[in-house]
Amino acid sequence: TTTGTVTVAAATQAIQETGTATDSAVTPGVQKYHPSAAKAWVRFNSAGTIAASYNVSSITDSGTGAFVVNFTVAFSSTSYAVSVTTDATAGTALFGFYHTQATGSVGITTLNSSFAVADPTSCTVICFGDQA
Repeated sequence: TTTGTVTVAAATQAIQETGTATDSAVTPGVQKYHPSAAKAWVRFNSAGTIAASYNVSSITDSGTGAFVVNFTVAFSSTSYAVSVTTDATAGTALFGFYHTQATGSVGITTLNSSFAVADPTSCTVICFGDQA
């Protein structure tokens, strides 16, 4: 406008979840509801110690190469996307995958280059989907 003031409505959770509005301002409190926002992410080490995270309450170390990522806020269903990456240090886990997907947690297994279970120096898990 000529006065430099623009008035827009704040986006609600419903507006963010549909992801189609072009006339709403997004505040930090509702950004997390947009489908493109990661709903949980974590970087942890071979002992399951969290280095950095969002919406992850803890990591359960279930044995060599086996971890469970526990969410602070659960997903609304088990139809969420999961991405797992591990470090590329020789002799440690080089591959990671998820299994045992639940609304409140996801199981992770890490393997070395011989496809044997192995602990990673570091592992990153990122999840996208709708939260409860």
